[in-house]
Amino acid sequence: MRKISSAELARVMNDGAVALVSVTQERDEALRKLAALECRMAAEKLASSMHEKGVELDVSHEELTTRLEKAAHDGSFQNIKDAVEMLTPNMGIKTASLTRDGERAQGTHPFVNHLLGGL
Repeated sequence: MRKISSAELARVMNDGAVALVSVTQERDEALRKLAALECRMAAEKLASSMHEKGVELDVSHEELTTRLEKAAHDGSFQNIKDAVEMLTPNMGIKTASLTRDGERAQGTHPFVNHLLGGL
């Protein structure tokens, strides 16, 4: 068995510590990037859901995603997500318009027009 001097042992221990610190920093950076990516993906998914349900249609998908990412950092993302989940599809789209005095009803779909009395 080969004997190791105390100087060699100190060098090996020092090299091991440096390598461990380096690997830990790489891991922390990878975890930070993963968290940012997961946040971005959740914001994109919610932005798509909002647009499908007719919410914030005047804002582009990219801008809405950025706003939702900021909301995630502020801690209000879950509240927004819960509110959007309560909405039904197409809540922002006008489907019909009723008027008084025998005027025609106007809807965006011929079936809706028929049901409301317009032809």
